[in-house]
Amino acid sequence: MAVSLTTPNSDDGAMLFELTGPVAIHALSAANPNVKFYIDSSTATIRVVAAGALNSGRLLTFTVADTNTISSYSATIKDVANRQNALRAALAGYELRITR
Repeated sequence: MAVSLTTPNSDDGAMLFELTGPVAIHALSAANPNVKFYIDSSTATIRVVAAGALNSGRLLTFTVADTNTISSYSATIKDVANRQNALRAALAGYELRITR
């Protein structure tokens, strides 16, 4: 499965988001080689920081035991910063989708 980003901006440099699901999420890996990921998977809610040239498209891939439960997984954006490290005042237009 994958986490895909839609962004209304062309100069995003960092994002904090959370990934949750009904069963354990394993084998998180970068889908975009231009982005570095810092992942905290010590709790059921996985917190991810993505840093680099963020653009619309796939960010991460991961595996789960049952891909038929895709609608039970979610990714929620908490914060986004531009490439000058200034936080975005609003997150309108941003979306994370879970896909196969």
